[in-house]
Amino acid sequence: MNRSRRIFLTTVVLAAAAFLFAAAPAAAQMPFAPFGARQVAMGGASVGLGDDPASFVDNPALLTPTAKAGAAAYGDLATESGGFVGLLEGVTGYDPVELARPGNPDAASVRANLLALSAPGTSVLGDGRSAIASSIGGWGIFIGSTKWSAAVARPDLVHVEAGADPATSFAYNDSVVAFRALTVQDYAVSRAFPFFNGNFVVGVTGRYSRGTTGIKEESAFTTDIGNLSNFVRRGRTGNERTKSRYSYDVGAVINIGALRLGGVMKGVNRPQYPFNDDAAPEVDRGTSVVVGQQSRVGASFKIQSLRMRIAADLDLTKNETLAAGQLSRNAGGGVEFFFGAVDLRGGVTVNLEAPDNPYVYTFGLGLGNAKAKLDVAAIYRSNDGAYGGVLTTRVGF
Repeated sequence: MNRSRRIFLTTVVLAAAAFLFAAAPAAAQMPFAPFGARQVAMGGASVGLGDDPASFVDNPALLTPTAKAGAAAYGDLATESGGFVGLLEGVTGYDPVELARPGNPDAASVRANLLALSAPGTSVLGDGRSAIASSIGGWGIFIGSTKWSAAVARPDLVHVEAGADPATSFAYNDSVVAFRALTVQDYAVSRAFPFFNGNFVVGVTGRYSRGTTGIKEESAFTTDIGNLSNFVRRGRTGNERTKSRYSYDVGAVINIGALRLGGVMKGVNRPQYPFNDDAAPEVDRGTSVVVGQQSRVGASFKIQSLRMRIAADLDLTKNETLAAGQLSRNAGGGVEFFFGAVDLRGGVTVNLEAPDNPYVYTFGLGLGNAKAKLDVAAIYRSNDGAYGGVLTTRVGF
């Protein structure tokens, strides 16, 4: 084994060990949100995918030094856990005063639904993006926002009995749905540094961010569910507070022929964004939302003879979310087929920390060529358990 190869392998091993050592104890907050429609359509696989102008948003080591290209993305996604929607539908619309009437036939089922809603992890989580990214002269530039949101019930399990006793009567039940949100407006610059003829690449992103937290509550008996992605976004219209922070991401990529391995840690310095204590419910006062250290690894493999690529990602960290008690650690992957001007994609992702391990199916397509392409993606799970889509435009110049 020649000296260059020994140095390369030693560097890879040390980098991987350092990355895993740093990532293992991390307690991140906010799930990893892939930027583009292509990545979403492939089950969220992104940090080892590459080959599009916005790849550096998810992993700065995927920035192509010679690329002159740009992309814009917009979309919202939402996923429920623990059967949240069905349980809440079994509560909203009922009158607590009527439920307190002795012999009311609906009281028992409403009581059972409230109890089930109190289980940890029973929630709806959402994420969105609205941004542009450009790579030119070896630099990646990103301007836009990432939005996280959540809805969780805070049931009153004391006032669930018939009668007029203020201590126990359904008439005094004050169960609520709590909505929380964080919107981070980013202005970011990325740079990648290739070594060993591009077989090993290290990337870094610096960010100036303005994070706005939002929080509100609605009565569980009167809230309107409607469209799942619209429902979970209500926290963005609640009482707000904005703070500015600096943060940075680091990533690495190993290229071995048609195989690409990637890893990234976002929000290494863990920027925090507090809630508005003057308007927040007592349970949320003095709390903050942390963004980082989301750590993820991934891989992709291109099979040229079959005109296809497969890719997969795995979160190394158990990320807290805006829904208290609900963790996020996603695993997902997908496949991409190339048919001239049309690319077809499909995949699946699962939150390994959700109480029901919900599988969410993803699919999408790309239309165009190397100079201009339109990508669309959607997610789906039966019984309205997941809903949303992402649209991305890509151009090369």
